[in-house]
Amino acid sequence: MSSFRRIYVSFVILFDILGFGIVFVIMSNASAQDDLMYLADGDGVFVTVIALIGVFANIGLASVLWLSSLAARRRETQDRPERRARITGE
Repeated sequence: MSSFRRIYVSFVILFDILGFGIVFVIMSNASAQDDLMYLADGDGVFVTVIALIGVFANIGLASVLWLSSLAARRRETQDRPERRARITGE
């Protein structure tokens, strides 16, 4: 895997952890009235932006990992010796 892909995968994983932490902190600071949670307007927008960036980053992560998996499978089949016995005709 190239260094750019490694950095991207590390960034997305770190972003997911931090994003869930931020959402958890904001939701824990929300005010509850009549069994409903109320967020401040700025907090709600911030959580929405974090969630949308997370969705697109995770879609990108899935595509990067899928393409690298396909490339690894191609390399594996090219490097693997032939398992069938040779037909010599004798």
